[in-house]
Amino acid sequence: MALGLILAGSTGCSDNEEIPEPQPLPVEFKLESKTVFVSCDGDEQSVNYTVENGLKNATIKVTADKEWILDPQAADGKITFTVELSSEEQTREATVTAVYEADGTDPIEKSFKVVQEAYDAPFKVSVDAVTPVSATISLTVSDPQQPYLILYSPKDQLGKLTPDEVIQKQLEYYEAVAPAIGQTYREVLQQALKAGNFSGEKITGLLPGSETLVLIAGVDLDGKVTTRVCVKEFSTESVETTDMTFDFRTQIDGTSVTIDVLPGDKEQYYYSYYLEKSEVTQQGVNPAAEVQRSLSEIVELYYTYGLPADQAVMALCKKGDSQLTGTELEPNTVYLVVGIAVNNEGYVMSDLVQAEFTTGSPAPVDPSDNRITIEAANLTPTTVDLRITTTNKDPYLVYIFLQSEVANLSEEAIIEKTLQKKKYAHLREGDTTVKYYNREPNTSYVCVAMGYQSQQVTTKLFRCDFTTPSAGSAAAARSERPLPGAPEFAKLLRQRPALLPDGGIPKAAF
Repeated sequence: MALGLILAGSTGCSDNEEIPEPQPLPVEFKLESKTVFVSCDGDEQSVNYTVENGLKNATIKVTADKEWILDPQAADGKITFTVELSSEEQTREATVTAVYEADGTDPIEKSFKVVQEAYDAPFKVSVDAVTPVSATISLTVSDPQQPYLILYSPKDQLGKLTPDEVIQKQLEYYEAVAPAIGQTYREVLQQALKAGNFSGEKITGLLPGSETLVLIAGVDLDGKVTTRVCVKEFSTESVETTDMTFDFRTQIDGTSVTIDVLPGDKEQYYYSYYLEKSEVTQQGVNPAAEVQRSLSEIVELYYTYGLPADQAVMALCKKGDSQLTGTELEPNTVYLVVGIAVNNEGYVMSDLVQAEFTTGSPAPVDPSDNRITIEAANLTPTTVDLRITTTNKDPYLVYIFLQSEVANLSEEAIIEKTLQKKKYAHLREGDTTVKYYNREPNTSYVCVAMGYQSQQVTTKLFRCDFTTPSAGSAAAARSERPLPGAPEFAKLLRQRPALLPDGGIPKAAF
């Protein structure tokens, strides 16, 4: 019995001794690299990491202190991220930070640098002499033999298009339009592309207080983009603005319209006109920009005559109630009538106000017995007066072609070609004289006329062939172009085409 008690006592003493719990080893979180070097073109990158003695339910959160480091994250022993391409002329740096977090341990933070090399741009753009509606652009190229395409556009007009998409759409447009103008794609590009440096090129017709983009890309004569697109952004100066309102009251008779324009401020100059809605929704036309561009051109023309901008504004714009009229509009078509305030310097200064109207079907018309005679008079190397006499007052279209455009075409084909150009043609009634400017010396032209009413051709085709004299001839005295008034300005706006067919840049730069 004594032995049993002793043994029992020994066992009890051993059970009361405290055996220490094994201590967990500290977590070690390590990065393989402290610095990552990346080219200016950017790319997907990764840095390996290791975790020793890791804990359950641990997370690694990764952040970057620069926006050009995209989607940083950690998984399976790698920290991955994407570096955007750089257009910076200096090396740039970012810091990527990874934090290991788990219950039972303090957060462990590690970081590394991302160093991206400078971009040696093939095109360097500078912008000077910025006004509310214009700027002067200069360009230095690294390769004088490199052909390039240069465009400019209001930033908001590009929507979600990237610079690469803008250039590509422009090239697609050139390729599509080439057959329509009787040229090859290569011939169109030979005219559209530039090469070498330039200085002091002025772009006009910008909107006050707006952001504008200049885009340049190397393009070869096969239409292949050979460089990255270079982008230069600048803002025009702002002007004092006003809250202008308009009430548009339309009366529609088939393809004719009368619009009463009632501005909210009867003492404020404004400009109002109409255009097909599809020009805005499908072709990317910005009516406010078109008004400003055309105003700027006319103001510049007035300056060449020593006349101030306010005289151009008085001649082109309205105060108080006014009326717009239109005939031979497209049938069953939605139009926009727009209005915008203009200051004495010729700058638009309000938001654009617009309203819709829809034309009806054209009324049937009988054929006309009008006989039209055309005489080319007062020929100079660059101008011609086309004296037109008629036998009645029925309306007719007048248009002028290069002789090469209609050579060997039948009368029906010329009529069809004229109808395609009717937006740019003159619609007249009775005897008149139409003066054409900007002709080429020693060049053959064909002036055509035909009865036209309610979207229907009402007579046969009448024509007059003539050739301008050479620049060195006795007729070389250049006629001065008269200052345009409101009717000519309205026609200029109606005729101005959008460059891209489905939204994009309205015109090529320079």
